[in-house]
Amino acid sequence: MQIINPLVYVALVHKITEQENWEKLQARFEKFSKNEKIKCLSIPIQSDSQQSDKAQQISNWWAQVEQQSILLSLEYDYIFDTDVADCYGSIYTHSIAWAVEGKKIAKANRNNNLLGNFIDKSIQNAQNQQTNGIPQGSVLMDFIAEIILGYIDRILGVFLKKQKITNYQILRYRDDYRIFVCNHNDGESILKILSEIYDAVWLQAECK
Repeated sequence: MQIINPLVYVALVHKITEQENWEKLQARFEKFSKNEKIKCLSIPIQSDSQQSDKAQQISNWWAQVEQQSILLSLEYDYIFDTDVADCYGSIYTHSIAWAVEGKKIAKANRNNNLLGNFIDKSIQNAQNQQTNGIPQGSVLMDFIAEIILGYIDRILGVFLKKQKITNYQILRYRDDYRIFVCNHNDGESILKILSEIYDAVWLQAECK
């Protein structure tokens, strides 16, 4: 758990929620979620009932992850369950800009005028200019992590299509993956590809 400098936190929230920037992020999440076989179930939500936001998130996790896993286990023969060790602490902050803007655009415009570069630089400023890791323990950082994880979802979908792996379903809750397949070799291949993508993204991968 890390406490972020309040000035940095507030500035980030204001920047992200500007109408143009918010619409940009919504468009990116729509792009990340185009592959219906890879489902992100951990986007922070606002409760629409008397439940607290946290309680609503837990209820959604139970319905969409646990119960959905039971249903998928009836359809598929194998389940592979994995998560990323020290996910937040391993994130390369420049990958935030790549996820928001696309790598080529972010690298060609290394100023804070772009939303992705602004988020990247703000997090560096909160961590003595370190580019490895993002603070853990706030809804804002969970949201920023989801931008990167969604980017990885998209890369994974592209790789699986190239490998002609089509009979699968993946449920992702933050950095926890449940991979459902009918062919054991497909499951092993997906795990391998996923591991390689994480290594590549932390070390400067590219996907539009």
